[in-house]
Amino acid sequence: MKRRIIVAMALFIMLVTQVSAQQDKERGMNNSGQRKSEFAVASSAVKSDGSLSSDFTGDGRGVSMPLEWTNVPAGTKYFALSLWHLPHPFSDPTRIKSYWVVYNIPADVRSLPEGVKGIGIDGYNDKNKTGYDPMRSKGPGVKEYNLTIYALSAEPVFNTTKVQRSDLLKAIKGITLDECTLKYTYERGKVSSQEKEKTREKRQEKNGDLDGGSKR
Repeated sequence: MKRRIIVAMALFIMLVTQVSAQQDKERGMNNSGQRKSEFAVASSAVKSDGSLSSDFTGDGRGVSMPLEWTNVPAGTKYFALSLWHLPHPFSDPTRIKSYWVVYNIPADVRSLPEGVKGIGIDGYNDKNKTGYDPMRSKGPGVKEYNLTIYALSAEPVFNTTKVQRSDLLKAIKGITLDECTLKYTYERGKVSSQEKEKTREKRQEKNGDLDGGSKR
């Protein structure tokens, strides 16, 4: 009788331990009982209110935003990137608009500068062009955009040389270790005088560099 009680208690303790470990896993806890750091992406171009600086849209210079990601999953071999927008919260998911696709970003890369060139391979956006397409959404009101970084365990394989968002998602389906998304908003035409001045100064600076280069 006593032996049965001991065995039952041992089984109960094992069960409780397994359930606790599973709960910790679901909550993102490691073996030391500390919360795991989550894979995350951020941008200095996104303001404190969650809106994107106009510099990186069709109302500004239209260059790609700077990005930085942290807490990369172990075993990551490549990164991929997708900037997308669902026109309406209740829209058909197949109507998603794609503004930027990049794949084969090396595993040791943790950030992209603004206006990035030559890191990874550019895919095609919805305008049938490679590179970053600055948002110029039609219609009034605030729009929400999503920039997703994918950590991949292998190099994606495509059956086309013209890689679009749908091709990327299909190719990484079985090799995605983790993904993180930066959500931000933008409202067309809502540009502060400070942002306008900043954009004007950067354009002048760029033109000055070009002029200087042609004189040398």
